[in-house]
Amino acid sequence: GIGTGSPSGNGSKTTLHINSDTNGAAIRLSQAGNSALIRYDDTDGLQVGTIASKKLSFETGDTTAITIDTSQNVGIGTNSPDHLLDLYKSTGTTSTTTGTTLQRLWNYVGSDLKQQKTFIDFVFQDDNANQYPQVRIGAEVGQNGDSDTTEKEGSGAFVVYTNNAPNSTAGTNALAERFRVDYAGNVGIGT
Repeated sequence: GIGTGSPSGNGSKTTLHINSDTNGAAIRLSQAGNSALIRYDDTDGLQVGTIASKKLSFETGDTTAITIDTSQNVGIGTNSPDHLLDLYKSTGTTSTTTGTTLQRLWNYVGSDLKQQKTFIDFVFQDDNANQYPQVRIGAEVGQNGDSDTTEKEGSGAFVVYTNNAPNSTAGTNALAERFRVDYAGNVGIGT
């Protein structure tokens, strides 16, 4: 126990208990030049960092799982991310029906799916007032909006929306569906 005469924790899993009765850093690990590498305080919460020229890595099972480089690119499965988010997995997948899923987006909606849609928005913005998102892609549950049975909840459509902004007011006023591949593989443009 540091800062406490009664160290405690989660059963027998806690070996070190650090307590601070005053505002400020409860724990701080630093290197030369007083640059904080690990810090927790009541103002900024938990901060983990490195010195200016080094990247930050998180490991699991002695293997680097996540890397954040000095350009703030995040790599998952790669030590050298080239993009803002870089996902990498080396697989031996040979099946043409399943392939390899690199990312899955979940939208938990509670007790019933009803007529849910989930989207990824593409926003282009500058210093001017403009409409956004300009493009929205997503998934709709069911058979073209009808998901009133468990069987239909297993169906879904891929949808694409675009924004045909009539003015320069910020918002999503003119966003509308333009393209759809429905649950049966039928393609609709404008319908």
